Amino acid sequence: FQSSRGTDVGAGAGEALLLNFGLAGDVGRLRYFAGVKNLLDIQYRVPVVTDISSTSAQQYGRSFMVEAALSY
Repeated sequence: FQSSRGTDVGAGAGEALLLNFGLAGDVGRLRYFAGVKNLLDIQYRVPVVTDISSTSAQQYGRSFMVEAALSY
């Protein structure tokens, strides 16, 4: 859970329930990882500095990661 944070205009931003999931392992010399960030695809915004026109920035929705490494 990510709690909300206040902005200069007083409204909170950033509150979200973020779930991540990943699988990792190795097979011989191959090491692998696959995962999903923000599994529920929650749309949320976080506060930013007031030097720009917006007081909050939209964050990424669901994203996927895949990694493989081979040792020798």
